[in-house]
Amino acid sequence: MVLTVDMVSEINAESRVLFDTNPLKPLGDLLEREGLLTQSIRIQQEFKSGEEYWALERKLCLFVMLFQ
Repeated sequence: MVLTVDMVSEINAESRVLFDTNPLKPLGDLLEREGLLTQSIRIQQEFKSGEEYWALERKLCLFVMLFQ
């Protein structure tokens, strides 16, 4: 199968939507597929902490860009 420019653009758009709505889903899917993700409370807490961290990081970067 050969990817066209339109196909790549569509994949990129879908990836951006996924990242905006659930940025850790690809990581979770990979860990689950490899048998490394359990239903452990600790892992779920780490994911939640990661989501909070990256949300704050994005806000910080936006403020830095706006006030340069």
